[in-house]
Amino acid sequence: MKVGYIRHTGAEHKKTDTQLAVLQLAGCDTFFVDDAQSKGAKLRNTLNALSSGDTFVVAKFDRLGKPIKGVVAFLNELATRSIT
Repeated sequence: MKVGYIRHTGAEHKKTDTQLAVLQLAGCDTFFVDDAQSKGAKLRNTLNALSSGDTFVVAKFDRLGKPIKGVVAFLNELATRSIT
């Protein structure tokens, strides 16, 4: 299964179309949309929805959040769980 993740800040609320188009072109079956108010809760939900062999898709790496240490930890967890 291909799972897509979209994150936007309050100022970018209407600018998710590009991210959605990228995920649709990638063939994502499911999408999770996160915003500034949820403080990454949907990213955790996305991670919980993924199983070994699934593919995680994000339009841009900066959508995974800040700081970079957290992004690296997230990517390491994906690798540990055999999620591409």
